[in-house]
Amino acid sequence: MNMYLNSIKAKLVDENIWRQFTNPDAFADLDQLADDALCIDTLDEHSCIASILMLQQIVEEILKNVLNMSNILVQGKILPLKMECSLPYKKMFGAVVSDLKKHIEFEKKDEFIKLSQSINSIRIEVAHGLLNKYDINSLKASAIDIRKKFEEFLDVYSYVFCWFSEEHEKLLIELGIEV
Repeated sequence: MNMYLNSIKAKLVDENIWRQFTNPDAFADLDQLADDALCIDTLDEHSCIASILMLQQIVEEILKNVLNMSNILVQGKILPLKMECSLPYKKMFGAVVSDLKKHIEFEKKDEFIKLSQSINSIRIEVAHGLLNKYDINSLKASAIDIRKKFEEFLDVYSYVFCWFSEEHEKLLIELGIEV
């Protein structure tokens, strides 16, 4: 039990663990690529599809990050009780959303999940429609729509992240852990 307690405390102290993205450098690069793909002068089918896929992938990564922060927060809150959590990084979008819905409440949770599902729905519609004749205008509209929803999603995520950061700080104080 002592090893488990030390493991959870180590996760709480190390910012790189409790709020970790699997590949933080790729996150910003992918966002920039998606933005570049939506350049009005060169907007073609490939750019639209690439942008849609990249933005949805970023959303999925953020969802996994929030689930990870949620797991670690719960593990810290229930100490010294033990709770094993599977890492969310190998889960698919639907499984991560399902886990988040069942997990702790946090600020703007419903809006956060709804926006992520809306973004994923656009990706599904486009990806599953690729075998049909897709016209460039509907692809452009989908790409522009997903970018707008993505920006809204990031705004909500900033609130979610702040909420987790505040709860994390409170937990460190409750546990008497100095950083």
